[in-house]
Amino acid sequence: MMKTAALTLVFFCQALVGGVAGAAPGKHPAMLTNVKEMVDCKVAGQETWKRAGLMALLAPGDLLRTGSGSAATVVFFADGHMEKVPAGVTVRVQQAQLQPLGGGLKRLSVPASGRTPAGAANAILVLKGGGTFKAVGPSAAGRYGAVGMRHTGDPQLLSPLPQKTRSDRPEFAWTPVEGADLYEVCAEDQHGKVLLKRQTTGTRLPYPPELPALARNAGCRWSVEARAGAHVLARNNGEFHVLAARSVAALARQEVAVRQQLVPGDTTAPILLARLHMDFGLCGEAIEQLERAVAINPEDPGLHEELAHLHSYVGNTLAAQKATERAAALRRN
Repeated sequence: MMKTAALTLVFFCQALVGGVAGAAPGKHPAMLTNVKEMVDCKVAGQETWKRAGLMALLAPGDLLRTGSGSAATVVFFADGHMEKVPAGVTVRVQQAQLQPLGGGLKRLSVPASGRTPAGAANAILVLKGGGTFKAVGPSAAGRYGAVGMRHTGDPQLLSPLPQKTRSDRPEFAWTPVEGADLYEVCAEDQHGKVLLKRQTTGTRLPYPPELPALARNAGCRWSVEARAGAHVLARNNGEFHVLAARSVAALARQEVAVRQQLVPGDTTAPILLARLHMDFGLCGEAIEQLERAVAINPEDPGLHEELAHLHSYVGNTLAAQKATERAAALRRN
């Protein structure tokens, strides 16, 4: 089940406002992480304004326009700093900042105290970054129907997911199989040594406390076998890698920095956390953060498309189908 293609070629990086999929990541220094009401974008060299979607990649020369009562947040990858754009203005994306266009719009830095400075209503607010982020390759966002999906009847593996897991004592979880009254879970190391073998009647298996933790910075294969009595109904297997201790520590530090940017009703923090988790290969945690972003802004089709693609990557075909259908319905409307 584990795919060999680099996951960094799968997630977060087609501009949903008409950018070219597969363009060199360095050409897109920023990303739109929060929108309120109507925000439009005009790609450099094009004449048409288009509705901007969350996670749209922005290139130097692109224009952003906010309507009356609207607002937008842009994050720059190089240093992770955020710029909040007020209502009724137009700005140009530059390599490291937004350039105000006309109307006396100015730039104001928000101090570490977080207090909004005077004159903020007619200014781009610049907030200190929470860390740098990788500008990765193209995703399938916006390509409705690009992800082939089918239900096989096999148990869908829910946890742990590829590529990596943070915990060295992960909980195993999967979807039920009709008619099954018993599930057997087996985990092996990369050399074939059995590390865990348990049976359960449910669809979750907490890591047995009497067993030693899984080795960090090492791969693991696991499988679920659905049975009805002595008869095997279905089976599925997957692979994951346990994150190294130094990576766990580095991730925790960066999460603290990103969570300092958490604002109620703003999708910036969950989107950046999802991106951070993908930088570390933590698909399951990235899915959780994207779902939080969807809960905040359920009407943005781009979020549903990214969620669908990520679900499909890890093998959750039914969840991928649901998210894809929701995205398509939003685009039709």
